[in-house]
Amino acid sequence: MPRIGPSVTVVIATRDRPSLLAGCLEALARSLREGDDVIVVDSASRTDGVRKVAQRAGAVVIRCERPGACRARNVGWRAAASDIVAFTDDDCLPAPGWTSAMSAAFLENADASFVTGRVVADDVIRGHAELNLSLFISEQPARFGPGDDLQHMGHGANMAWRRSAIAAIGGFDEGIGPGTRFRAAEDQDAFWRSLRLGGAGCFDPGAVVVHRHWRN
Repeated sequence: MPRIGPSVTVVIATRDRPSLLAGCLEALARSLREGDDVIVVDSASRTDGVRKVAQRAGAVVIRCERPGACRARNVGWRAAASDIVAFTDDDCLPAPGWTSAMSAAFLENADASFVTGRVVADDVIRGHAELNLSLFISEQPARFGPGDDLQHMGHGANMAWRRSAIAAIGGFDEGIGPGTRFRAAEDQDAFWRSLRLGGAGCFDPGAVVVHRHWRN
C-alpha cells in the first residue's frame, strides 16, 4: 500500500547552473504528487538561464539579489504554501516517490520537526567505487534528539521541515553555508538549534536523492 501524507513544497536554491537545475527539475517531476509544488530561488545569478529553466518546468521563481544558499532557502520556505517544506540542491536528482516518502515520514512521526533521507553519489549508482563525499547513505531509519551526533543526522541536500519548526528557529543561519566565508554545516546548525528547542528529527531511508558528481 503506498505511503501517503500532506502536500509538500520543494525549495531549490540555485545560482548560474541552469544545466544542473534542468536535470534536477526533470527528475523531481517524476516525484511530485497532486498538490505538491516547487519554488526555485535564483540566488543572484549573473544570467537569466536558471530563471528560464525553472519557468519552463512550471516552477515558481523568486529572485534574491544577494547570493547565499541559506538566504535563498529562507526566502523559499517563507514563500511556501505547504506546511511541509522539502529542500534539495540543483546538482541532485530526487528519486521517484521522494516527496511521498518525506510527507509520509511526517505523518508517521507526528512530533518530528525535520526529516532527512539518503543522499547517494551517482558514481555508486553507476557501480563505481564510492566517492569520499560528505553524504549520508544509511539504509536504517533513525530518530534524533538533543545530544545525538549531528554528523549522522543527514544532509541539507535531502531534508524536509515542518514550516512551523523552521520558523521557530528563525530559519537557516545566513552567515554560514555555501556563498559565505563558512561554506558548510548550515544543515547541522539548523538540526542542532531545532533539537535544542525540544524538537525531534527522523531519518527515512525511503527518501532518496542522487548527488551528481560534477566537480573535479
